[in-house]
Amino acid sequence: MSTRRRGEDLENALFKAAWQELSESGYSGITFEAVASRAQTSRAVLYRRWADKGELVRDTIAHHFKLFAHNVPDTGTFRGDLIALLEQSNATREHMLTGIRVHLSGYYEATGQSPAELRKHVLGDGPDVLEVVYKRAIERGEVDPEKATRMVRKAPFAVLRSEIMSTRDRVPQNTLEEIVDTLVLPLVTPAHSTV
Repeated sequence: MSTRRRGEDLENALFKAAWQELSESGYSGITFEAVASRAQTSRAVLYRRWADKGELVRDTIAHHFKLFAHNVPDTGTFRGDLIALLEQSNATREHMLTGIRVHLSGYYEATGQSPAELRKHVLGDGPDVLEVVYKRAIERGEVDPEKATRMVRKAPFAVLRSEIMSTRDRVPQNTLEEIVDTLVLPLVTPAHSTV
């Protein structure tokens, strides 16, 4: 039996059902019928909102990630801010991303979207949290902007994802600190700095 819901309650139920279906069945296995059944509603309710499952999956991922959006940390130091960002990723988004990435290969093939395009849809056009952290650190003189290349900025999160993929568990705090202290700080610290 369908449950009569409207507005935000209905939308949340649809996104929750779609996320569960995506997690269990992957993109190739998700259907409007299965999502509607899990959400205890009709397929017509989904078709009024999404033209196809590609749109449903894209919006479901965006909705789910917004529930765990990163805050911009402000610990007073670049090291502290970067560790705090890694902690946030460690606790939420990297786990979700790692768990769902394997289910999305069919999505990219069917929709023609790239991972970068999906990421932009998920994260939106707001300020990039990592860019804010680096900008403040550069202004404080903790980071040499010439050394803080795009690849250097991405590196700690790539290492974090690799650790999560290999252990399928939350990365220990001392490993997060090691990533920052041995991988990032030696590369971006200005030559004149004593930090």
